[in-house]
Amino acid sequence: MKEFEMNEEIYGMIIDDMDQAISPEDKALLEDWRKANPANEKTYQDFLNVQLNLDKLYGHVDADANRSWEGLNKKLDDQQSVLKVVKPMKRRYAILRIAAIFLVALGVGFYFIRETPAVTIHTDPGAKTAEVLLPDGTKLTLAASTTVKYDKDNFLKDRKLELVKGEIFIKVAKGKVQFRVDLGDVEAKDIGTSFNIFRDEKEVSVTVEQGIVALRQPAKNQEVTLIAGKSGLYREDTELLLVRENSNPNYKAWVDKSFMFTETPLTEVASQLEKSYQVKIEIRENQLKQRNFTGRLNYPEIDAALAVISESLQCKVTKSNGVYVFHDN
Repeated sequence: MKEFEMNEEIYGMIIDDMDQAISPEDKALLEDWRKANPANEKTYQDFLNVQLNLDKLYGHVDADANRSWEGLNKKLDDQQSVLKVVKPMKRRYAILRIAAIFLVALGVGFYFIRETPAVTIHTDPGAKTAEVLLPDGTKLTLAASTTVKYDKDNFLKDRKLELVKGEIFIKVAKGKVQFRVDLGDVEAKDIGTSFNIFRDEKEVSVTVEQGIVALRQPAKNQEVTLIAGKSGLYREDTELLLVRENSNPNYKAWVDKSFMFTETPLTEVASQLEKSYQVKIEIRENQLKQRNFTGRLNYPEIDAALAVISESLQCKVTKSNGVYVFHDN
């Protein structure tokens, strides 16, 4: 969270919203941020409370305003911060800007960092999926530990998104300008579609749900075309672009929690469920690890999915210290 704590841009959007001077694009960003976590909404309400009390201050009701600033300072003291919020200045906007710099947000599942003119969106490890609406209406779903960037000021003219790391599912909005995703050595160009992208330090994979995606490697002037049901793979060690049939029916289960398993080892089932639900699953007995599961699962919560598996395989599932454990009967 250190990057976010040192950046005041999300607070600037709160201030603009309170002053009714926020742009539609920033309003959408702010709404997404507020909905992401109760702590974010609490932070927004803290700013609102300061503004209301500052209004009283200029009506010569000093005590309420002072209590608001004392409350902000206490938040910082509780986090062992060496910074203090200064006493109110003459202009309300200047006062709120100072508060924005020092007020710390806690427990954020995902957050925005503005590196003018770039916007960075990051999800924490272990966070559930986050949905973000880009300025053109394109919908992003971000997995945990994912970072994306885009140029807010020029996005409608150059619809380019950078996936720094992690996994995203994209539903591209129609537009006159082609949508592109910067993936380092390669670039994905959308031709009216929805698709899934994964990127780490070793490889990039693109799986198309609908439409067509062109996966291009500019350095070698190579390009492959991916249609629905196809996956493209680029490995940095070989620097090769490959096209293959998508053999994983659960490639986007982390988004919609819809799984299809056919004689799949329980260890692999557990691994996929861990990723999609962001939980920890253990299988204690070796004999149980060798059992295969066949079936469809489509449940928003992990408990229902595990109940179906345990009934099918005639085993038990318990939960201890936040970890789900499979046991033989």
